[in-house]
Amino acid sequence: MWSEKLLTVADLDRDSIDMIFRLASRMESFKDRHRLILAGKIVSMLFFESSTRTRMSFEAAAHRLGASVIGFADPASTRGGLGESVQDVIRMASAYSDVVIVRHPTLAAAQFAGGAITTPLINAGDGLNNHPSQTLLDLYTIQKELGSIDGRHIGIAGGLKHSRAAKSLCLGLAKFNDVTVHLASPRGFEIDLDIVDFMRTNGVRVRRHENPKDFLATVDALYVVRVQRERFESEAAYASTLDLFRIDRNFLKQARPNLIVLHCLPRTAELPCNVDDTPHNKYFAQASNGVAVRMALLAAFLRKDAFETGNCVSFESIA
Repeated sequence: MWSEKLLTVADLDRDSIDMIFRLASRMESFKDRHRLILAGKIVSMLFFESSTRTRMSFEAAAHRLGASVIGFADPASTRGGLGESVQDVIRMASAYSDVVIVRHPTLAAAQFAGGAITTPLINAGDGLNNHPSQTLLDLYTIQKELGSIDGRHIGIAGGLKHSRAAKSLCLGLAKFNDVTVHLASPRGFEIDLDIVDFMRTNGVRVRRHENPKDFLATVDALYVVRVQRERFESEAAYASTLDLFRIDRNFLKQARPNLIVLHCLPRTAELPCNVDDTPHNKYFAQASNGVAVRMALLAAFLRKDAFETGNCVSFESIA
C-alpha cells in the first residue's frame, strides 16, 4: 500500500518496500547520467534540525532526476523566531512545491504537520522515533550486500534508547520473514518496549544481550549505533561503557567472514577507522546508497504512473 505520506516505515507493507528496492536498483544506473523524469517538479527541503547525509542525499536525488530544490537547512533563516508555527511553514512550502521533506527535532512533528497539507510529505527524521528513509536505505544495503533479508540474523548494538535510526530499523525488519534481531545496549539505554512488542507481534525473534560479543559469531549484519557521550554523567562511566561497545578490528576477529558492518553515521569512537579497510565495512556504501533510495522515493511520490504499475523500465524511455 502506498499513500501520500511517508511518516514511519511501519506504515509500509512488504510490496511497497520491495518496489522501492527495485526502483532504487534502477536508479543506481541513473547516477551516471541525468534522467530528467522529474523535470519541472519542485522539492521543498525543510530542515529544522541539522543534517549532513540525509539533506545532501535528498538534494542530490532531486537534482539527478531533474527536479528543483527549495527550502532551508537552518531554521534561523525562517520566521519561526517571530512565532510562526512549524505547521504554517510546512503549509506554505506545500503551496510552493510538489513534495515536502521535513526534518525536526520534536517527536511526531512530521505527523502533526501531515494533516495540514495535501502535498506528499516525507519524514526525514523527527524526534527520537522515526527516520523512514534512513531505514529504507539500511534495508536496501542489507539486501544488496547479503542477497536477502528474510531468514537473517541482524545485530544492533549501542545507545538504542536514543537512536531513531535503530528504532526505525527495528520497525522495518518486522516487514520481513524469519528474521532474528539481536539487541545489545548499555543498561538504561535499552530500546523501547513497544518497539520490541511490535517486532514480536510481527513474527520477529528478538534476543536481548548485554554485550555485542554475545552474538557476534551469529549475526549476518551488525548495525552499530553511537554510544552517546552526552547521556552519561561522567567521563569514566562513558569510557567504561564504550569499552564494551567499541566495534574495532580486534573485536571483529571473532565475526563471520562475510559479516557486514553498518552505521548510519556520523560515527565516533564506537567504530574506529581501523575497520575501514576490512571487508566488513559497508557503512560508506550504505551512505552512498542513500541517493538511489531517495531517488526511488521521489519517483514513487511524483511519478506514480511507473510506481503503481511496477513498470520500472518505463523510466528508461524518459530523458
